Amino acid sequence: MFNGRLASAVCFASRHTVSAGCLRSSGAGTLFLRLLSTSPRTKSVDVAVIGAGSAGLSVAALLQKQGVGNLVVLDDNSSPGGSWQHRWESLSLFSTRKWSSLPFRPMQGEPDGYPSTAEMAKYLAEYEQNMKINVERPVNIISVETLTDSDELLITSDTNQQWKSKAVVTCTGGDHSPICPAVPGSDAFMGKQLHSAEYKNATPFAGKRVVVVGEGNSGAQILADVSIVAADVMWVTSKEPEYLPKEMSGKEVFDTADKKLRAFLSEPADTPADNKAIMLQQIPSLSKIICVPSVRDALERGVLDKHKRPFSHFTPRGLAWEDGSTWDADAVIWCTGYGNDTHMLRPLNLVDERGRAVVKGTRSKEDPRVWLVGYGHWTGIASRSIPGAVLSAQATAAEIRAYLQ
Repeated sequence: MFNGRLASAVCFASRHTVSAGCLRSSGAGTLFLRLLSTSPRTKSVDVAVIGAGSAGLSVAALLQKQGVGNLVVLDDNSSPGGSWQHRWESLSLFSTRKWSSLPFRPMQGEPDGYPSTAEMAKYLAEYEQNMKINVERPVNIISVETLTDSDELLITSDTNQQWKSKAVVTCTGGDHSPICPAVPGSDAFMGKQLHSAEYKNATPFAGKRVVVVGEGNSGAQILADVSIVAADVMWVTSKEPEYLPKEMSGKEVFDTADKKLRAFLSEPADTPADNKAIMLQQIPSLSKIICVPSVRDALERGVLDKHKRPFSHFTPRGLAWEDGSTWDADAVIWCTGYGNDTHMLRPLNLVDERGRAVVKGTRSKEDPRVWLVGYGHWTGIASRSIPGAVLSAQATAAEIRAYLQ
C-alpha cells in the first residue's frame, strides 16, 4: 500500500514526453548527442534566475529596480506565461488579482476578483515585456557548477549554452516533477493513468469510471470537474480531507494570512518559541481545501462525501484493497503533488534526494552564491503560492543586492 506521503516514486520530467501517467525527461543518449552537436557559447552576467514563473519574474524585477541590470532569466518554456499556460481549463485560482499580482504592476481588472489561468498566463507574458526583463527561452538548464578559476558559477543547458554568473537563483518550482506513487500491478492495469499535470478537461472521461487520488485542492477540484460527466467516480485519500470554512473565500484566506504573517514577522526576536508557534498555527493553511464554487457545488451534490483510503494494488480491471474489496476503473488521475525541480544543483551537492537544500531564508547555507525561491514552506511560508513567492522574492533580491556590493 502506498503511504500518505505518496513518495514511492518521483518522475523528474520535461513536459515534452509522457509515459504511463508520469512526465519523463528525454534519455541520456539523446542528451549526450545534443551536447555533442553544439559548441559552448558562454555569456557573463551578475545574476542568473532559472525559471520565469511568478517567483522568477518577481526576483528579476526587484533586482532591476535595485540597479542590478546585468541579469538573465532562463526559461524552459517555449513561450511566456509560466506554468499557467499548461494548467487544466477549469482550474479555479483562490488568490484574487490583488494577491496574484507581481511587484510594480498590479493585474488589470477588479482587484478582489479571481483571474483565470489564461489571464494569469497573459499577465506574466505582458509583465516580462513591460518590465523589460531579459528572458532567454527555451532553455533547459541541466547543471550549475563551480568554475575552477573564479568565484563564479557555470550554468549549462542541454544544448550546451553556458552562462557565468556571480549569483544564481532557482525558481523552477515543482511542476516539472510530478509525484506518481509506485503501486503494485500498475503495469497490468488496462485503464489510463495520468497525473494532474497532464489533465486538461473532463471531456475524455465522459461515461467512464474514474478514480481521483489525492485530498488536496487539485484533487477536490478535478474530482468536482470529472464527476459532472463521468459514469461514476471514486475519491482515494490518504487521510480525511480538510476544508477551510465554506464561507471563507480566497480573498479572505489571503487577507487573513497576510495580516497574521505580518504580525508574526514583526514580533521581537526574544518572543517565546511557543508564542511564535501559536501565531504560525493561526495562519490559514493552503494545504486545506478552499471551497471555490466548483468544490461547493460538488459538496452540495454529495460527490466529495464518498472517499476511501489508499488501495493496495491494481488489478487489470481496476483497484483492490487489503480487505478484499475491488472497484473497476477506466482511469486513475493522480493528484499527488510535485517534487522540487532542483536537479541542476546536484553538481554543487546542495540538494538531497527530495530536491531540497539547507537554506537560511532562501539562501543556501552551503553555497552563499545560490538562492532558491518558491519551493514550499522550506523556502518561506506559503512560498508555492503567488503572494508567498513574491514575499520571498523581496527578501531574496535585497540579499543578492547586498551580496553583489
